[in-house]
Amino acid sequence: MDAMSSYLYGDIIPGLSVGDFKIGCSMEEVLNKVSFEYHVEFGVHEGRAHIIEGDCIKFFFDFETKNLVQITVFSDYKGKFQNLIGIGTVLSELKDVVIYEVDEEDMDCSIEFPGYNGIRINTEKWDDDTPIKFISVYESKGMR
Repeated sequence: MDAMSSYLYGDIIPGLSVGDFKIGCSMEEVLNKVSFEYHVEFGVHEGRAHIIEGDCIKFFFDFETKNLVQITVFSDYKGKFQNLIGIGTVLSELKDVVIYEVDEEDMDCSIEFPGYNGIRINTEKWDDDTPIKFISVYESKGMR
């Protein structure tokens, strides 16, 4: 594994980090760590944020402080939460292993884990045989 792809394998830790990227750090710190091609979007998006996006990872920063508030992984990201849950994991594989809560009225098909604040997974539809499409880590009050 070369340095360019090593970021793809970072552990996903709820409310704290994805690999070497930690919630709360500055935009400058993230830019100094990225070893992949990316683009930066300054300005208004989903409630005013700055965004850095690579092929399979997206960083969201507070509009005013430019501190990292959310990291979302998708596509070919290989890192996992609890060495078990990653992009492409099918929900039915998790039924006997981990407790998760489904809000079927949520049109974004997002799922949270009781006991783990600061992480959310998304699928394309409400179906136990649907793979995980996105995993987001965000600041969780009381975790810092």
